Amino acid sequence: MIVSTLFKAGNTLGESPFWHDRRRSVFWVDIEKDIENRRCNDGAIDNKGRIWVGVMDVQCTAGLGSLYRLDSVSDRPVKMLEGLTIPNGLVWSRNGDRMYFIDTVSRCVKSFLFNLANGSIEFEKDAITIPASLGMPDGMTIDEEGMLWIALYGGFSVGRWNPINGKLVDLIKLPVPKITNCCFAGDNLDQLVVTSAKENLSPEELAKYPESGNLFVIQHPGAKGVRPYAPALL
Repeated sequence: MIVSTLFKAGNTLGESPFWHDRRRSVFWVDIEKDIENRRCNDGAIDNKGRIWVGVMDVQCTAGLGSLYRLDSVSDRPVKMLEGLTIPNGLVWSRNGDRMYFIDTVSRCVKSFLFNLANGSIEFEKDAITIPASLGMPDGMTIDEEGMLWIALYGGFSVGRWNPINGKLVDLIKLPVPKITNCCFAGDNLDQLVVTSAKENLSPEELAKYPESGNLFVIQHPGAKGVRPYAPALL
């Protein structure tokens, strides 16, 4: 396994990496810190091209976050979940019958039964519980074996979990504490691109972890992702 710096971005809050297959490029965002009131956080596209996006209070006030679905049928975003705090990682199982979702403060990956035809969801169970010792669950992606790769904010690592039994399969350490998200990239989708943040780090911590905010790439033998879906609204 090889972990290396992909790009010295120096992001305050690097997020939402996305592999654009046609352009053979990785895109990501650095979330601004001077936004007032509410902002979007993580988003994803299901296998029917519907766009899902989390919205949260910029002060991370408990209960003010929501998850919305946008599609070509509704004339406005549809609120799918409410009472959230930091809506984050969002992926679908390989066969499309489950949606996995993270509200960071819950330290859980929640599993929802997913209706592919109409995009409705029904809570099933807490599929994965993240120990406090590993940090806070942030963004995530899924590989071709159906395992979830979860960025661990404050945990210096990305973890690979089995959502069926909730067990940790692998843990990959990185040289910075605040890991925010990840996605598979490259022609063979065998490179895991990881974003990080430097927000709220003291000058001493920044000196200790100078690569905070950069993008990293992990080459893990045998690990391959799945191609992202395209939005049906475009």
